[in-house]
Amino acid sequence: VLGIMSYGWYPTEKDINHDLGKFMQDLYLKKESLDKIKEKEMLTEEQRDLRQYYKLLLNSLIGKFCQRNREWPGGREIAGSLFKPDFGSLVLSRSRAIINNLISKHGAIYSDTDCLLTKKRLETGTKIGQLKNELGKNVRGDLLAIRSKLYFVSRNGEMVKCAKHGFRQDSKETFKLLLKNRNKSYITYSVKRLTKTKEAFRRKMLPRREISQSFKIMLKDDGKRVYGERLYTVENLLNNNTLSTPLKKA
Repeated sequence: VLGIMSYGWYPTEKDINHDLGKFMQDLYLKKESLDKIKEKEMLTEEQRDLRQYYKLLLNSLIGKFCQRNREWPGGREIAGSLFKPDFGSLVLSRSRAIINNLISKHGAIYSDTDCLLTKKRLETGTKIGQLKNELGKNVRGDLLAIRSKLYFVSRNGEMVKCAKHGFRQDSKETFKLLLKNRNKSYITYSVKRLTKTKEAFRRKMLPRREISQSFKIMLKDDGKRVYGERLYTVENLLNNNTLSTPLKKA
């Protein structure tokens, strides 16, 4: 291909010192100070709630930039109160670039939006943008990967980390259930929960009423992730992207 042009976007000083960045940095520092107390197992109940509050704000704000609400009744979608998709897209695209760079550099058994599972020891830190070892002092664990966003890391048979998108029951119970049925194409389970206000109104039930509900969860791999130790190149990233559904050939 001849005569091509290449362009890239670089943040200006205004972008780097944006008010949103300062807000997120302030939240992160407050959560980090409570994390240090948590490591010593000295958090009070009030501090535990406050840490969870900071964590939820940090994790949910980006999603709020892309949130669309469905009107009820009618079902028409409208933009959320913080709808700013350009902000959300820039943050998520930067996250994907960082993860893809780590995959290319270190290889990955599994990767997700902000997670990387590998057999290599990587450099960690406590600042925003640095990696954090989520398995604690004992770095290594055993991986049970069922499909994307459904995996468990265990040590000596005890679960230490999990992702269980789609499951509504306790993490440890889910881990035991999957260990027992991991060769099946699907499993069924039941949980007790409280009815939500809109759900109760729609189904003509009392709100906040305890009901028992059964669920069927597919365990078949959805093809959105590649498992195993591989070095991802430009060629096979186009065929097996670890962060989205594999691209179809034109």
